[in-house]
Order: sequence, then structure tokens, then C-alpha cells
Amino acid sequence: MSRLCLTLAAGLVFFGGLPTAHAQNWPGAETGSVAQNAARRLANYGMASGRFEVVAQLGPEGAQLGELAEQAWAVWRGPMGLPERWPSGITVRLSPADAGPAVLPGWRVTAEPGGVVGVWIQARRAGDLDDLAEQRRLLAALAAGALRRQAIFAGVALDRITVPAWLCAGAAEAVVMRRQPAMNDAWQREVATWARLPGLQAVLDWSEGALPPGGDSGASAYTAWAWLQLESGRSGAWHRYLAEILGGAEAMAALSRNYAAGFAKGGPQELELAWQTGAANLVAVKNVPVMEASETRRWLEQMDRLVLLNRESGQDEILSLAEGWPERKSKVITAQREERAALLAANFRRMHPFYRNAAGSLGRAWLALGQEKNREWRRAFDELRQDMASGRELEAASARILGGGE
Repeated sequence: MSRLCLTLAAGLVFFGGLPTAHAQNWPGAETGSVAQNAARRLANYGMASGRFEVVAQLGPEGAQLGELAEQAWAVWRGPMGLPERWPSGITVRLSPADAGPAVLPGWRVTAEPGGVVGVWIQARRAGDLDDLAEQRRLLAALAAGALRRQAIFAGVALDRITVPAWLCAGAAEAVVMRRQPAMNDAWQREVATWARLPGLQAVLDWSEGALPPGGDSGASAYTAWAWLQLESGRSGAWHRYLAEILGGAEAMAALSRNYAAGFAKGGPQELELAWQTGAANLVAVKNVPVMEASETRRWLEQMDRLVLLNRESGQDEILSLAEGWPERKSKVITAQREERAALLAANFRRMHPFYRNAAGSLGRAWLALGQEKNREWRRAFDELRQDMASGRELEAASARILGGGE
């Protein structure tokens, strides 16, 4: 392992396929040292996944963005109505921080009538991906791309597509909370301290580049995101409302039309009252969100993977932390196992029941490696493979039953 250096500090790894690297001109370098960028090597993350397909320089930023994009897709599939995969994915280009002067918000989305959508994101300084504000920025950019792609799929003309800022911010916060459950408590505490929530009209009309109503964190945007989905229930109001506003409909008018059977029966005053009381009740609820089975499986697979850069070949390599007996004494590997073991323990209650045994086996395998107990490690590793296989069988059986036997 001496020839390998860590390129993924604390993030996990994408699900959509192993990275490949090749030399080509950097597509996002519109200004700055173009000649220097042309010689840099690039890596692809999630290529041919039909979801987000990230192109970035070799190194931690691209790998982390690839992982973030895959987690986001899993979280957004239900709320945004995203498919398992598109025939052609959304290309996400991460431009290096030195490709040009910083611009706000540091990303843009392009689209073509055939459904080809691209997201260009300007990277910040190295290490910024561990910062919550930077994660929110990246996730908002990804959300804007996914929503635009969804609008095109729904047949909305390109010149009519509107992606509200609050919607991107709320979607971003949903992923942040899924990655770090403690952020749900932080959101509830923040909103609970407000004497009054910002008006619903102000939240839904939040313009890109302006400070979010209520505070810099965008807590009010996530409150609207969660509240509207909760009030929709199984009525389909949320998805109808989403389709209308992406098509350029006025936000409050679309709300009244689609939620008329619920809280939007009266006029603007009753609608505002429903928002204030409903949101207040929402932030008072204490819960521990449980991952879906497929999400738990992917999360555990990510937890056990580490992206390393081979200095000799210049290629990214994938290592399983649970089967790395020869590398058990490596300081880099040991540190990663310890950090992820703590994360696994903190999220154990959120694991889907199908995969809780696998989560326990993974933790035991890491512990045995750290203690250099070969027998215990072999037993735990064998159990991990069996538990993952059992979880996949239960997941498939559940899907068949819920799908009516298909």
C-alpha cells in the first residue's frame, strides 16, 4: 500500500460503476490556463449509469461528487419522480478551481430539446467538499439538473421550464439530512427558535442569488419541501404541483389548484395559516428516518469501499475495507475504518431491517481487522457476504410482492 495515496478523505464511493481515466481537454475551462488544463487527466464517475455522470480531474473532489450524486439520486427518486435511470444520463462537469475567476453561484445547467442535460460546476478550494455549505451548493446544482431533465421528459418547452430556487435548496437539504441524520435535529431546533416562519409566498418566490427567507441555511425551503409532501399524502398533489411549477406556473396559484382538497380550500389568509401551523407541527415531530432497502444496501457497499490513487499508474483503484487483511496495518486504511465504523454505529438505527445483520457483520469484520484477529475476521467476513445475499433476496422478494408478482 506504500505506493498508494488516499484521494477520498472521508467520503464514500459512487455506485454507478468504477471510474475510468483518460487524457483530454478539460471541458469546463472556459478561461484561465487552458493549455495547462489540457494535459490534466480526468476520471469519470457513474458513466453509463443513466443518472448523474460526473467528469472531473483525478482526485478527491471528483470521487466525492460522484458519491454525492449517487446518494442524491436515491433520495430524490420518490419526491422528484425520477426513474431508476434515464436512457442518457445527466453529464456533470466539475471544473477545477483554478480554471477561472470564481462566479456565483458557481454552476449552470444547459439543456437541449432531445433531453440532453448538462450541469457545469466550478470547484472551490481543495477540501471544501467536507463543508456543509459546499455540499448544499453542489446538491442544489445537481437538483437543478435533475428537475430540468424531468421537465423536459414531461414535455415542457425549454423556454418555459422554471426551476425555483427553494425547490433546489429543499432537495439539497433532504440529501444532507439523509447523509447526516443529526442535521434533521439541527433544522428542527433552528426553525423552532423563529418567532414566525417566513411567509409562504416569500419562500416560494425566493429568487436565485438572494438570501433564503428565514436565514442563510435555507431551513425555510426545506420546511416547504417536507410540508408539501406530507400534506400531499397519497393524493398525488405534490407531483402535480411539481409538474406545474416546473412548467412555469405561478407558485401560489398552482398550490391552490392542486391542494384544494386539503389545506388550500380558503383564500390566501387561510393558506398562510395552514403553512404556519402545519410547519410548526412538522418541526415538533421527533423521528428517526429509516433508509429504504435498496438505499441501505448501496450505503453499506459504499461504506466498505475506498478510492485510492496509484501513483505509479496514475489510475484510481478500489479497495474493500472489509477484505483488506494484507493492508490491515496501513495507517490510512486503519484511520478510514475507524471513521466509518463510528459513522456506521451512528446510523445503525436507520438501516433497513433487511440489512441490519449485514451492517453488524461489516462492523465486526472491521473490528477484527483492527485487532488482527484472523479467525474472527474470516467468520465476520463470511457472515457479511451471507447477510448481504440474504438482504438482496428479501429485497427482491419484497419488490415482487409489492409489484403484484412481476
